[in-house]
Amino acid sequence: MNRISPKSKTVKSNRLPSLDFARGAALALMVFHHAIMNVRYLYGLDLFAFQEEYWFIGIGRPIVLAVFLTVSGISSVFSKNNLKRGFRMLVLGFVETLGSWIIDRWIAPVGIIYFNVIHVIACSIFLYSLLMRSDDHHGASKEPGVHSVNDELLLMSENDESGVLSEEAINIYDGQEKTLHLNQKIALLIMIGAMGILAAGLLEPLLPSSSKNGLFLILGVPPTGRDVMDGMSLFPGMGFFLIGAAVGHLLFPKSRQNKTPLASSEEDQKRNNDCLPLLMRPFCFLGRNALWVYVLHQPILFIVLSLILGLPTF
Repeated sequence: MNRISPKSKTVKSNRLPSLDFARGAALALMVFHHAIMNVRYLYGLDLFAFQEEYWFIGIGRPIVLAVFLTVSGISSVFSKNNLKRGFRMLVLGFVETLGSWIIDRWIAPVGIIYFNVIHVIACSIFLYSLLMRSDDHHGASKEPGVHSVNDELLLMSENDESGVLSEEAINIYDGQEKTLHLNQKIALLIMIGAMGILAAGLLEPLLPSSSKNGLFLILGVPPTGRDVMDGMSLFPGMGFFLIGAAVGHLLFPKSRQNKTPLASSEEDQKRNNDCLPLLMRPFCFLGRNALWVYVLHQPILFIVLSLILGLPTF
């Protein structure tokens, strides 16, 4: 048994390297896409023409986004407070929109970020929190005369002189009731997620190329007369997120009940990171810091490209 030295600080972490790696790999491909897109369209260089091919636009990019959103959904089952996480994403999405508007209006006409993957994840987290909300008030708001399984068992136990129904038996029935209800919620996540993915294919041929109605922004329709940067539709993104959340509950069934991370020392965490293959470490780092990488990668790309190619001309 490893002892933790007095100088070793205890930290809490319940991160899974496999999820961090998958998220980081998808994020790295996304950053690469934005880098080559900036070179071709921001600087007007005749390079990376493959990103206009169907296999890139219609197959490659959707797969990367699907992986990123599905992993984000899986990660939601480990979050202690999804509502707080959702509000944080919403605030960052607003800051991203405001920042892009300021840059587009007063610095360079690069387009405005109205609704992208950050906004999709924020909306998906709120819907997930609504669907998976706690049932603590469910039992307290029962209609008169309606008894739960626990109520019936307690009444039977009080009337049974033999005391066959013990507290342990009641806890078993209570656990079975909670498991059944959780399975129903997982099934609901899968159904709504599948409907969200299906809705994307059904809505695409019906949507206009642009619209003056701001509500169409969440469906990926750009506003008339405006340039959009990094636009994305709520569908099928939300569907992949909810499917990922369902997969997370199926793969890690105890994560919903046990939100307390495992305690470990900084030395133990460093030792665990050193055990990872060298190729995985940078992707795991990106996955652990995915939100900040996504928010800051475009300004960093702009600075790097400006140092290499000079300032773009508009």
